[in-house]
This record gives sequence, structure tokens and C-alpha cells, in this order.
Amino acid sequence: MVVIGLGTAGTKVARCFEKWPLYEVISLEVGKEIAKQGTVEAYEEATPDFSELFKDIDDEVWFIVAGAAKVAACALAILEQLRHKKINLVHISSDKMYMSPKARLRERVCFGVLQQYARCGLLEAMYLVSNESLMKMIPDSTFSTAMSEINKSISSMIHYFNVYQNTEPMMGYKLEPKEISRIRTFGIMDLEKNEKKLYFPLDNVTETCYIYNVNEENNSNDTNIQKIKTIMEDNIECKTSFAVYSTKYDQSFCHTILLTHYIQQQERI
Repeated sequence: MVVIGLGTAGTKVARCFEKWPLYEVISLEVGKEIAKQGTVEAYEEATPDFSELFKDIDDEVWFIVAGAAKVAACALAILEQLRHKKINLVHISSDKMYMSPKARLRERVCFGVLQQYARCGLLEAMYLVSNESLMKMIPDSTFSTAMSEINKSISSMIHYFNVYQNTEPMMGYKLEPKEISRIRTFGIMDLEKNEKKLYFPLDNVTETCYIYNVNEENNSNDTNIQKIKTIMEDNIECKTSFAVYSTKYDQSFCHTILLTHYIQQQERI
């Protein structure tokens, strides 16, 4: 499996995958693999040919980019070079508080265009991540370490998802989304409070999958499995499913994946 990071933000997340032998990591940074340009148009026109670099890579690709960056203008041309691969794209939305008006415009354009690519089936899926949402999930982190924690959180969730998709659950079944449900996000479920903490505030959710990791010593009588079933029964507005996995971690925990085919609006970020 290959993880490609485009630009500074994408590369920092991609490099978090280096600790797992499952992945080949490719960095496409400005000033290194991509020459620095002054404008979005210049980046788009001067996108390098990476066909030699991509020639022997695995068929499944995770492509990570922050839409506010100028170099994100290279994304479509690079994705075209990967068109025969199974592409999971991760779009990182920056915190609007720290973006200039021009950066907000760049992100809005990138955000919209890539969703259209996903809807047309040119991407396997597009996973939406909001730095603003993730910051709320790590309140004890200091300003100087926040971005590092966010990058680790994104990479860890993607890694968990890949493990789930390649492991048979002890109960339930793996995610089997509808063909059109290509716009997605991740979340963490607090079963005690019946509360989801999402990586992006996804609107018009049409499918939800709960993935429960139960401590292997307690998996014979874990009451949280019944809580998930109750949540599913109450969630009648969309298709729901769940899978249960055994884990060696001391604490049981629950992840969730939300899916839709509806285009998300930039104004919600």
C-alpha cells in the first residue's frame, strides 16, 4: 500500500506512516520533488511527470493533500498519472481562523473539484478531515504540538481502517458501502455518552459503520455491543452496520465511518 503526501501538510501526515511496514511513503514537497512557483496557475502548468516514480507502486494509494496550499493545484494532474490505481484521497481542511482570504478561496475550489472527482468514480473515495474538528478532540495539546498530534491522529485512523478492511471481524461484517457513497469521514464514538466526535462535520450522512474494538479478555460479555445495536436501531435515517474486533489494548474503543454521496459545502468548515 502506498501513501503519497502532496505539499507540506500532506507530507507531514504521510511520513507518520513510516513506522508501519505495511506502507511505502512518497513525499512530493515544494522545493524538492516539485519546483516552487509563485501562483496556483503556475503550479498547475508545471506539474512534474512522476510516471517513473509511480511505475512500480502498489495498486492501492492513499493521497493526502491540504486544499489551501498553492501546490494543491498539482493534485489533478498527479491524480491523472495515478488513474489506473485505487485512489483514496484525504483532503485536509485548514482552520479558517488561520487562513488568508486567498487561501480560503484556494481551499474552496480544491474542496469542490475533488468531491466532483469522487462522485464521478475517478476516486475510490474521498475522506474529509478538518483541522478545526480535530483540534477540539485533543484539547490538552499545546499550540506548539497540536499539528503533530493532528497528523498522528489522521494517520492512525487511516491505519486502523486499513487493518479493519483486511481483517475478518469476530462479529458483524466489514464496511460494504454503496457504489455512490464516496464522500466520507472518520469519527470516534463515545458509547457511554452516545456521542460521535467527527474528523469533519459531514452533512446528509446516508451510511454509518461502527467498528468496535473490545478488549480480548472481556469480549465474551461486553455490554457495549448491545449499546451499538441500540444505536443502530435508533438510527433509522441511514443505512447502518457494525463490526466487532478483538484487541489487546487495555481499553475497548469504538470508531465510526460516515459516508454520503452529497457534495459538502465549504461554508460549513
